[in-house]
Amino acid sequence: MCQLVKMDGDFKSDQDGETASLSIGRVYPEDEGEYTCIAYNRLGKATTSACLIVDVPEEKESLVNQKLSKPSCLGSAGSTPRSTPGTTPTRSVSPCVTSELHYNGVKRSSRRLKTSSPKFYSVPHNKVVEEGETVRIQCSAAGHPSPWSTWDKDGILVSPSARIRIAERDDLRYLEITEVTAEDAGLYRVTLENEYGRVEATARLDVIGRNGRRPRAVRAWSAPRCVPSFTRRLIGSTAQVGGTFSLACDIHAAPPPVTSWYRNGELLVRSDRVIPTWDGRTARLEVENVTVEDSGVYTCVADSPMGSTRCSARLRVIETDDPGDADLRPPVVVAGLPEETAAQEGRPYELQIRVKGSEPMEVVWVKDKVEVPDCDDMRYVDYGDGRYGLRIADLFAPDAGEYSCEIFNEHGEAITTTNLTVIDDGFSEDNIELRPQALWFTRTPAPLTTSCGGSAKFSARVSWLGPNAPIFKWEVGSNPVTLQSHRFKAKQLYN
Repeated sequence: MCQLVKMDGDFKSDQDGETASLSIGRVYPEDEGEYTCIAYNRLGKATTSACLIVDVPEEKESLVNQKLSKPSCLGSAGSTPRSTPGTTPTRSVSPCVTSELHYNGVKRSSRRLKTSSPKFYSVPHNKVVEEGETVRIQCSAAGHPSPWSTWDKDGILVSPSARIRIAERDDLRYLEITEVTAEDAGLYRVTLENEYGRVEATARLDVIGRNGRRPRAVRAWSAPRCVPSFTRRLIGSTAQVGGTFSLACDIHAAPPPVTSWYRNGELLVRSDRVIPTWDGRTARLEVENVTVEDSGVYTCVADSPMGSTRCSARLRVIETDDPGDADLRPPVVVAGLPEETAAQEGRPYELQIRVKGSEPMEVVWVKDKVEVPDCDDMRYVDYGDGRYGLRIADLFAPDAGEYSCEIFNEHGEAITTTNLTVIDDGFSEDNIELRPQALWFTRTPAPLTTSCGGSAKFSARVSWLGPNAPIFKWEVGSNPVTLQSHRFKAKQLYN
């Protein structure tokens, strides 16, 4: 949670014309974290952030632990020392970053670096926290290509969840845990790896009871448990015969529940047509090739040792040729995202889909299960004819990942997903046949107003990888343009 910095004691703020600064007279370990400067006027606001990492020398570790009321039985053996080399910068951003673009907390450098193996600018610090607090274990690193990171606890891989967030920002890699429990205590390890090497570092997380109370050993404590509850419930849906529909709900529970689905009270068994999934937060049911018999009341049941809960919604199945149901149609993906797609680094790229269904519809783009904000770097595009796009202004390696487009209206929802691979500038075109969907619009047609009887001209520019030029087709209101007509003319120019 963001907190306003109080300008007293060691904290001082100053503004000289267009330059604003924040000074900290004496830095303490608790000052570590992300600092954000917000500038605003009547027309809007802008923000920029930087992370401060506090390096604690070994000789001060015992004093810090005493101030944190750390129990003597909680040692730090086996973890990376808190101290880092004397050259470790206090800020996590390395000096090699020259120009940056911001998206979803990731800054992307436009400077090309020489290849190098991963290395740490600063290693994770040991942490002692109270139950219920939020803790962040972080490090800063460098390497080119940018190394990917993995986290494990006591040798077991850590995955993101409702409480655990794993993120990267510039050179910063961090793991953040909210509502810490005693079971979160342990030895955490971060591993950085790229094509040229691998490094790792560890830090121990110790958890103490509130106000320092520790009635028995840490390992004997039990994590807080709760009965399953729905944070997002099912909504009624409408599906077309022969189409696909999905129902989804979000569930919070500790320990994780077992989910099951029922239709009209009968248990649904997984098959080629009926696909239930559970990712630790969202329970989803997808049914393909819908028939009239699929209509009815669908119920999701979440069971755990703490209890059980359920929610239900009704599915209505309509005939595809019934004009009376024109206003009751759920979203249907006509042209979805390909399973795999690739694009070249440093160029613009657009993901595009086509859907049909009753208006109004809401479209949300998601990358690696995190909603993509509509901003200059990642622009939502609505073409007004059932086509929706996500336009990436300048593609960089951190943009690679799993992208999903989720479409909603009051009668249902639909989703389409792709894995985007970012091809390095040095990629050879000899293997381009292994990279599907290697073309993208660098310029799209712009809206145009003209008088009746006048002329209109639309243009588009396309880039692609490989030796074969793409085939262009134009449509008007989803209908192909007949170029034999004297009213329409099309021309293609190649650079």
